[in-house]
Amino acid sequence: MGPDGGTRPLPRPDVPQGPLRDLKDAVYELYLAAYPISLDAIHTRIHSLDIDPTPDRTAIGDVISGDSLPADARDVVAVVAALLQPRLGPGVRGHPEVERIRTLWAQAAGQRPLGRPVLAVSPGDLEVHVANLSPDNDTLPELPPYVVRPGDRAIQRAVDQVRAGRSEMVVLVSDSTSGKTRACYEALRWAPDAGTESLADSGWSVWPPISPVDVTTFLRDLPSVGARTVVWLNEVQRYLVEPAAPLARQVADGLRELLASRARGPVLVLGTLWPDLWSQLTRRPQSGEPDTFASARLLLDGRGIPWPDTFTDEEQQAARDTGDPRLVEAADHAEGGAVTQFLAGVPDLMQRYRLAAPPVRAVIHAAMDARRLGHGEWLPAALLSHAAPSYLDSRELRKVERTPNWFADTVYELTRLGDADTSVLTADGHDRYRLEGYLDQHGRRTRISLVPPQGFWDACVECSARPDDLAGLAKSAQRRHRLRIAAALCTKASHTGHPYASMMLAEILVESGHGVADEQRYREAAAAGHPYALLFLAETRERAGDHWGAELVAEQAAQLGDPHTMAMLAMMRRKAGDVESADRLAAHASDAGYVSAVVDLVEQRERDGDHDGAERIALNAARNGRLAALMRLVEMRERAGAQEDAERLAHYAADARHPIALANLAMMRERAGDQEDAERLAHMSLRGGPPTALTNLARMRERAGDRPAAERIAEQAARAGHPDTLAMLAEMRAESGDHAEAQRLTERAARAGHPDTLATLGMMREQVGDSRGAEELYRRALDAGHTEALTNLAIIRERAGDREEAEDLALQATRAGHPDTLATLGMMREQVGDSRGAEELYRRALDAGHTEALTNLAIIRERAGDREEAESLAHQSLRDGSPAAFSNLARMRARAGDHEDAERLADQALRAGHPDTLAMLAVMREQTGDRDAAERLARRAADAGRSYALIRMAMTRPADPTWAHVKQFGLDADGAMSDAW
Repeated sequence: MGPDGGTRPLPRPDVPQGPLRDLKDAVYELYLAAYPISLDAIHTRIHSLDIDPTPDRTAIGDVISGDSLPADARDVVAVVAALLQPRLGPGVRGHPEVERIRTLWAQAAGQRPLGRPVLAVSPGDLEVHVANLSPDNDTLPELPPYVVRPGDRAIQRAVDQVRAGRSEMVVLVSDSTSGKTRACYEALRWAPDAGTESLADSGWSVWPPISPVDVTTFLRDLPSVGARTVVWLNEVQRYLVEPAAPLARQVADGLRELLASRARGPVLVLGTLWPDLWSQLTRRPQSGEPDTFASARLLLDGRGIPWPDTFTDEEQQAARDTGDPRLVEAADHAEGGAVTQFLAGVPDLMQRYRLAAPPVRAVIHAAMDARRLGHGEWLPAALLSHAAPSYLDSRELRKVERTPNWFADTVYELTRLGDADTSVLTADGHDRYRLEGYLDQHGRRTRISLVPPQGFWDACVECSARPDDLAGLAKSAQRRHRLRIAAALCTKASHTGHPYASMMLAEILVESGHGVADEQRYREAAAAGHPYALLFLAETRERAGDHWGAELVAEQAAQLGDPHTMAMLAMMRRKAGDVESADRLAAHASDAGYVSAVVDLVEQRERDGDHDGAERIALNAARNGRLAALMRLVEMRERAGAQEDAERLAHYAADARHPIALANLAMMRERAGDQEDAERLAHMSLRGGPPTALTNLARMRERAGDRPAAERIAEQAARAGHPDTLAMLAEMRAESGDHAEAQRLTERAARAGHPDTLATLGMMREQVGDSRGAEELYRRALDAGHTEALTNLAIIRERAGDREEAEDLALQATRAGHPDTLATLGMMREQVGDSRGAEELYRRALDAGHTEALTNLAIIRERAGDREEAESLAHQSLRDGSPAAFSNLARMRARAGDHEDAERLADQALRAGHPDTLAMLAVMREQTGDRDAAERLARRAADAGRSYALIRMAMTRPADPTWAHVKQFGLDADGAMSDAW
């Protein structure tokens, strides 16, 4: 009996690690020990123990299976006492186990939430810029009044979602000092009406409470983030771009896990990011490039909101209407609507930069280059003072050399407060300086195609001390094919403890033909804990005959959490004929968590005819709780026709209550004709696993023509919470042409909680040409709450020629959160030659927030000969962080033979932070035989950090010794071919 007379126990609570998890696990284990038992039976036991108050069935279910802390410890104690009562009798209430649970509840209740209350955090804590333009600052509030802008509504929708209990993430994408951080801050205090509390007023916390925190602290605390928390990610690049790739990947994966966890929600993740960095994180790599930001791309997908850089005329007037002297001054004097930039002192900063004396400008350029090439926010004074002279010409350098205090004078000028209390550099009191954010971004844009002089790189090697900074700079040098510079930076990074620098250095040395140093570099990476380096070392030692040394390395890798090295050794030993050693190593790998090592070994033994050996290994693994190999063996023997052996082994796994084993055994019993036992086993498998067995049984009965049995089993699955089986039967009947039966089962699946089935069946009807039947099903799906069906309906009406209704449905879809439907209709009209109609729909999709339509619009205008508007649309797409439109326009013009204009567009994309278009053009020119132009473009792309076109060019010119040399040894800082090193 299940809790409600069914066959399944309540699900285990999904709770993150911590005191609450300890409590919920302890209670659930007691529940499983007492199972089968219903909620009614537990309630009756509590009543018989005369416990007051007696929790009702809902409260009992929450104690056992709920994801939150029960408000009253007495409810927990009552449930635990009832679960233990048959074993412990009347003395259960004072039993130590009950007291242990009471203690766990107290610990969970006393757990302090991570972060600080939103109301207790100041704007400065969260890096909201405080404008200080007016002489009457002392009498003004800390922040000027907030001017609401259209983008605020997107953030407010996310707030509405978390208020309703669903976790959300929003990243505002725009240039520096455009008001992104202030908008996020205001969202915490926003409420839709006077009767609704804001997140701040309703007790939400913000974490990290002081921004920013270092990434290791962030990763340490992230698993403890719980419900009703705002995760504050001002300048997301601090967590996803600047840290070493493995750490950034952990941050992205941890945030995705947090957002997906029902137990830890609701949470709201708010972030800000510059457009070029958004593109860097979300772009898909070119062929052959490493996919460094794959996890970040998954995290950010669909979560970016373009934020306007400037105020409209109406917004400027609204700023004046507040009467705040800071806003009035900014609205009256800001050029081009750059109100927030004016408040942040940007005009003064830019004037100081443009009018700076040569030594001052050199220090700014050194800081800009260090930041854009991978150094962390805080720059050592020694780095700036050693690097800056290399930016001066000979006359300027002589003047500096005659001025002993030139650097102190320069720092004084750069740290001096100007308008809005802003300075070019900010000191931290530890001889380190941070470049102001707007100038940081300005440097990334204007200097993207410049490789700093050799003196800058020498200063980085000599004066940078943090391993992450050195590794980041090395990676940038490598991307620009400055291999000797990258090697020098990697060498120091590895000596200062960076775990991956030696690995990177080994790769560079292999590329440069320095294979002699390869082993030593991998040893250094292994000593620093890099698991791939350990795998390489183990393989190297094994091939050299040092079997004992290989095993030592594999054991070290396993201790560091990578059992794959041990499994690799097992396979090598097996191929060499050392079966005994292979078995032992595979078992070790499996013990360390690499279960497939034993599976692979069992498969190989079985294929080689060593059936006894395969079974021995599989059963040994099963006795230690690892059933995967045994299940694979069951499958292999069943396919080989050894049914008796397969059933015997499956029974062994089933005795261990492995749900998949039970499901497989159910299938075997069904094939053997024992349908009653098959159903019994299928129901047993539901207790700890998915409804695979019931679904397969229903499918088998349907194929055998026993439709009533198939439906009965599908209904059982639906009652157990799995309506998918009914949906599967509906699809089978639709495929067989029985559409009436398919529709009947589809409606039953929808009533059981699977409305998507109606839409799926509709698509099947479409595929066989039954548009009318498909449309009816889509409308039923829509009535059942499946709003995605609006898109299907719009497409059907468009194909039927009913454009008016198609557009009406697309607008409904847009209001339901699917603005891409309008763009889909636009593409359909474009395909039939209706460019004007397509353009209109693309513009409406764009107005609804579907910014991807900019690329479609730009292409249409380009084809229409309206190059000016095509470029205007491409620029708008760039501002939103996507270079796709510019890339497409450049490709179209290059194919039309207008190479000059194609390069001009590529230059504009480059200045916005997107060098891939240049690299693409280089490849195109190489393919057309224009080798000089290809080389010129490839070198420029490499200088901007995209060297793949240059490397590809070298590989396609193997007969040219110059290109072979460039590929092997790279380029110097000034772009000249490096000498052999």
